[in-house]
Amino acid sequence: MDASEFKDVFAAEAHEYLQALNQYLLRLENNPDDRTALNEMFRAAHSLKGMSGTMGYQELADFTHQIESVLDLLRIGELSATEPVVNVLFSAIDGLQTLLEKTLLEEELPDLRHLAAELRKLMQKRDNLEISLKHQEDSQKLAESSIDITFEDFELEVVQSAANEGYLPYKIVIRLRPKTLLKSVRVYTVFQALEQVGTIIKSNPPAQDLEDEKFDLEFAVILLSQKDRETIANTVERISEIEYVSVTPIEFVPSKPAAQAVSPQENQPSSELAAAVEKTSPAQQHAKSAPVMSRGAFVDRYIRVETERLDGLINLIGELVISKTQVMEIQTEMLTDNTKNALVQLDRITTELQYAAMKLRMVPIKQVFDRFPRLVRDFAQTYGKEINLEIVGEETELDRSLVNQIGDPLVHLVRNSIDHGIETTEQRLALGKSAEATLRLSAFHEGGHVIIQVYDDGQGLELERIKESAIEKGLLPPNYSGDLTMEQAVDLIFRPGFSTNKAVTDVSGRGVGMDVVKSIVEGLSGQVEIESSPGEGICVTIKLPLTLAIIKALLVTCGSQVYALPIQSVRENLLVISSQIKTVSRQKVIVLRDEILPLLDLNEALGFGQVNHGDTLSVIVVESQGEKAGFIVDDIIGQQEIVIKSLPNILGDIRGISGATVLGNGDVALILDHNSLIKGRSESIG
Repeated sequence: MDASEFKDVFAAEAHEYLQALNQYLLRLENNPDDRTALNEMFRAAHSLKGMSGTMGYQELADFTHQIESVLDLLRIGELSATEPVVNVLFSAIDGLQTLLEKTLLEEELPDLRHLAAELRKLMQKRDNLEISLKHQEDSQKLAESSIDITFEDFELEVVQSAANEGYLPYKIVIRLRPKTLLKSVRVYTVFQALEQVGTIIKSNPPAQDLEDEKFDLEFAVILLSQKDRETIANTVERISEIEYVSVTPIEFVPSKPAAQAVSPQENQPSSELAAAVEKTSPAQQHAKSAPVMSRGAFVDRYIRVETERLDGLINLIGELVISKTQVMEIQTEMLTDNTKNALVQLDRITTELQYAAMKLRMVPIKQVFDRFPRLVRDFAQTYGKEINLEIVGEETELDRSLVNQIGDPLVHLVRNSIDHGIETTEQRLALGKSAEATLRLSAFHEGGHVIIQVYDDGQGLELERIKESAIEKGLLPPNYSGDLTMEQAVDLIFRPGFSTNKAVTDVSGRGVGMDVVKSIVEGLSGQVEIESSPGEGICVTIKLPLTLAIIKALLVTCGSQVYALPIQSVRENLLVISSQIKTVSRQKVIVLRDEILPLLDLNEALGFGQVNHGDTLSVIVVESQGEKAGFIVDDIIGQQEIVIKSLPNILGDIRGISGATVLGNGDVALILDHNSLIKGRSESIG
């Protein structure tokens, strides 16, 4: 096996296991008796260890094994989840994260000897434990096992054929530990291991009953293998939560064609084998085969698909949408009822297919939210603040590309809440608040958008402090003495480089300001809004489209070219009389509802030169990062859903253009980047 072929899959699953370790360790910290959390952590560590070994990442496997050993001590009650133990595990998981990243990047591995030493200290109690399966009285216990397996004729034929090929049949009886919670998962692990050394042809209870956990603790399988008894036993004994295992060779005894059976050598005489088949119940005789347990019986009901394949499907759906639009445009030439009905049907099916394809790209925002419990816990400890993190709507789905890009802005907002918004315990008590602050992350669908909110019940926006900082940074006149409104304060904190911090901290103030948050969100065709009540808290709301692949746009013309403006950026359309246009500092402006609105002629901005628009001009008012501008266009076509296409790399970055789309008539329309156009206007004036 070429392990490099599976590196991406390994990386994705490894990060999921690390996330699970963090998530359940937080639960264990809050409830040291949480058995489910312990079992989930152990399962994650065990799986990561096995995957790492398979990939040849031995250092990763060894370090994970040490974490797994500590978790096993916790599970069997030889160690308690005290604060020092939990802190060692948090540090070890952080080290494991670093080790994983360096391993995947093929960089120099970190020195984790200090963490390994801490883990070994916790494992010292294990030295006195005698838990080896080989020293238990398994043989006697299993000899008394009441699990029998009967065979159908066709199964005996399979055994006979295998025997002719040099395979030996074994009856394997396994008993799980009494406190095993996820029995079906443990059975799956056993079957996975056995399939590495042979082929399973039968189980008792049947596969479906094992999967549904309709058994006590003991089950049996028939395995065909060329391995010896000891090798098979060792394969099973390495699995955790196995109380004992017995591997017994069974003898295939040929009899009359209609009556053949296999039996354990020491348990059933050869002369009784034929009778064993006769005892098979009528139901068993009619059911030619109880489902044979295999990896397929427990395989996840989800599959991993390369994102490139999904993107390829989305592109094809986009082409279909374009073709549908073209057909709809020429339907007036085909006026028969049958044609109209067919077109209506095509429209319905295409729309359903379009949305079905879009859903393939949707993932739960839980992938982003899961990082915050650990982040909040660490920073709350650093700053001595008591914070209760609430997460609401983590199953809310949004486009995969949005998930990849929204994480950093949310981290900054949460850090801001911890550093700027939430008071210390002493301050909260003095204000009559509860000692524990509330920090809430929530997500939900509203119309065709995903709404993400970050709320805290801290001190809210401090208007006086914002005013002082704005004067200090030259954003307000030195002699400004008026009171800031909440709208003015919000406008100021979105200005580049604005911060009320006097010094950089480990939590916020790292040069990534609210202006960057807003820029990223607006780059995703989203919006950021802030609501704050001084002394009561703040809520930052991010509004994003469900997907970036298909958007609503306003189509306009400049010269002979059609352009598309994302409808999210459009505020209104105007008809302006040319005499209303004034020039201030070389900038065309109009007065709109007592506010000065700068104008930008798209013909000039896009390099077509000056155009005489006549006495009446069509103006599209757009907004970017709180700044409005009016785009002068030749004509407005109307709204339309468009499929976004990236520009070929050979064209490079074209200022003012973010992509392209194919219209229903086959023409290509360029998608305008209103952010860069407004920014370019400001730079040319300044």
